Amino acid sequence: MLARGEHIARFECSACHVVAKDQEFPVLLTDPAPAFSVIANRPATSAKTLQNFITATHWDMRTIPMSMPNANLSKQDIAAVTRYILNLRQQ
Repeated sequence: MLARGEHIARFECSACHVVAKDQEFPVLLTDPAPAFSVIANRPATSAKTLQNFITATHWDMRTIPMSMPNANLSKQDIAAVTRYILNLRQQ
């Protein structure tokens, strides 16, 4: 599940977040979203808070500033990405 989460993160999230130290392509945003390692090490970050954020935080294609777009991930994919992010604690 950890490898699946990393694969999904590299494919779906790496345009806006640094998802891995060896990320293939740089973040496209001038003002990048927080790196996954930063998110993982926040005191309030838990599996529940990550899953809620990934599920519920989506840009409506109108509002500025932008929020996170909907990646349309399945529950299993969200669980895998959550596990991957939590695995980055203290890195």
